[in-house]
Amino acid sequence: MVDGIDICSPEECVSCFKIPFDSPVCCNENGCVHFSVPGIIEHIAQSVAAFVGESTLRLEGKIYPGYIGEIRDFELSNIPLAGQTLQTKIVVTAIIDDVTAISASCSADDGTPVAVLKMKISLDKA
Repeated sequence: MVDGIDICSPEECVSCFKIPFDSPVCCNENGCVHFSVPGIIEHIAQSVAAFVGESTLRLEGKIYPGYIGEIRDFELSNIPLAGQTLQTKIVVTAIIDDVTAISASCSADDGTPVAVLKMKISLDKA
């Protein structure tokens, strides 16, 4: 649920995802196809996974399995429609051992805020 990474630095990235009309995480209500809240969270989680994976590949030459350790402070502002493109900014707030803490903000291509959250990802380097 990530079509690409538009901007990527060691501290942040911006991902994009065009919401398909036939996505299993879309809801059809009164002829209007909306992305679901679990779909929004999954898109953000996959954006974080792509960012952390790319970062560890660049720094260590390896990609490790990762696990969501925490999602908190989730705030939903708007439910996007199928056909819209989401842009999600991921910012690293801390790295402690194999745990990366991030903050994420997601908006639709028209600039409408969609959601924000904080997440911790733990890498299994064993």
